[in-house]
Amino acid sequence: MNSKEIEHQYEESLKEFEFHPLLAYIYGLSVRIAPIYKAFVNTKKWGNIGQYKEAQELLKNIALDKKDVSKKEMIRKQEALAKITPDTEMFGSLLGTGALDTCVLLLETFDAILEQDNETLISMASLPFNSVQMYIEELNDIDPNYKLYETFIFSHPLMVEEMEFQDKLRERLIKKKNIDEQTLEWIEQLPTTRLGNKLQALEAMAV
Repeated sequence: MNSKEIEHQYEESLKEFEFHPLLAYIYGLSVRIAPIYKAFVNTKKWGNIGQYKEAQELLKNIALDKKDVSKKEMIRKQEALAKITPDTEMFGSLLGTGALDTCVLLLETFDAILEQDNETLISMASLPFNSVQMYIEELNDIDPNYKLYETFIFSHPLMVEEMEFQDKLRERLIKKKNIDEQTLEWIEQLPTTRLGNKLQALEAMAV
């Protein structure tokens, strides 16, 4: 299979999800890739980890179906997150792009919740794969025209880890109708991506 087919396969698998388990899935992705944003903030001294975590916490509460989450609060957190989302014109490296993706995951999710747009929620499954794919391309100086491109990308240890993570997440959440604290605690104990450190090292080499 090629990259588009693999992404489509993951997105299709999420169509079976109930709404709140789907949000828990995206919350799991945000926890998984948060170290990329942290690496960016530590390297560039720009952004705000605390505000990013506040946006994550809001998504967590929505996944738990807490009734006190208001539309106004969601919009307020969106606006705060948008202010700490890096612009690739200012931070054009892969680390900047990866940090942008970590924020976009939450920004797009909040938009989709407000608009009741499940298709956008489902499309978020592809975002972590894209960041890993760009890193592998850059590190190995390959592009999609390379004859063994798909095999190389999807057999790389970082990509294998990413797929295994989403597979594990899907298996845990697919049959759930409601989300409890215990499930989210389990998600928070799962391994986070190594990509943040990798991008940080790549950034240091470019200086």
